[in-house]
Formats: sequence, C-alpha cells, structure tokens
Amino acid sequence: VGKIHMYTPATKRAISIKTWDGPTTFIVPVKGRKDHFVVGEKLNVTLIHWDLKMNKIISKRILDTVPDPPTNRLNDAKCDSRGRLWLGTMTNANGDDIVAGAGFFYSYAPKGGLKLQLKNVTISNGIATSSDNKKFWYVDSTKYTVDQYDFNIDKGEISNLKTIFDVKKNEIPGLPDGMTIDTDGNLWVALFGGA
Repeated sequence: VGKIHMYTPATKRAISIKTWDGPTTFIVPVKGRKDHFVVGEKLNVTLIHWDLKMNKIISKRILDTVPDPPTNRLNDAKCDSRGRLWLGTMTNANGDDIVAGAGFFYSYAPKGGLKLQLKNVTISNGIATSSDNKKFWYVDSTKYTVDQYDFNIDKGEISNLKTIFDVKKNEIPGLPDGMTIDTDGNLWVALFGGA
C-alpha cells in the first residue's frame, strides 16, 4: 500500500518506494523535470521528486486537494497534450460498498487549479484524447460504456456526450477500466474481470 514501482526494460531494473500509508492511485511523469512525478494520494494531487538512481524520495509537495467528501479517493488520471492533468474520484470502497454517483471528474492545471468537469461519476477510469485534440474519451466503469466528448483543448473543456461503445450490449465480460490510444487512433480498453 502506498508504493509506486518503476521498471526499466533496457536495464531490467525494477525499483519500488513507499510514498505514504494509503494507496497511490496514479503516477504521471512531469515533462522537462527529471525524476519528478505527480501522484494521487487519497484526495491529494502530489508532486514528488523521486531520485531514481538512489531510489529515494527527495521532496514531496501537495499541489491541490480535490473537494470531494472524505469517503472518496482519487482513481485514474492522465495528462492531455498541453500538460493539463485529468483525474477522477470514486468512493474509497470495493464491490457492493461503492456508492453510485458519488465521484467526480476534474482537470488540473498549475495556473488554473482544479476545474470540475463531470458530476455523478461512480468509478472514474480510462481517459484518452485524439491526436488532433478534438475528441476526448472517458470511462465511468459501472456505466459499461466508452463515452466520447468534443474536446476544446484551449479552454480545457469537454462537451456533447456520445456513447461510442457499450460493453454489455456487445456481450463482453468485465468492467471497462483503464484506456489508452495508439498512434493509429485505436482505443484500447482494459476490462476488469474480463476474459
């Protein structure tokens, strides 16, 4: 609990370090700042300086705290092409104890802080954007869908919800979870509990 891990394929070196006493829900490298990462710790968006050579946390600073109830926690996160962090929350529970609609979806920028994007989220998960920055895809796992939005990269806003894939209607087992996009524009969605 509270550990982050890094594996370097070229050297086959694996390292881990504990950042705090609870679950670390995401880790995103900071462009242009060697050994700096933004991590999710409970409701805190935290900047850490992790010296990878010595495997030591040099510094740690909370950038912002999402204004969710204390029963929630951060879940998945990803940066857009402008470096804006998109992150969502869910109840800090498992299985039947997860409260439907209790989470939120935010964006975060150092100069603008947190901005609420969506309410009534249950399990905030997969995030992806198109290479032309015009489309934004998002997964709220218990909806069993991949949703598409129009994306205004300049304003950091999403609008015009459209469901583009329904896991249940296509009779695919599992909950849609993390998501990424390849260089050909294909979405890849992990399925929790899937085949």
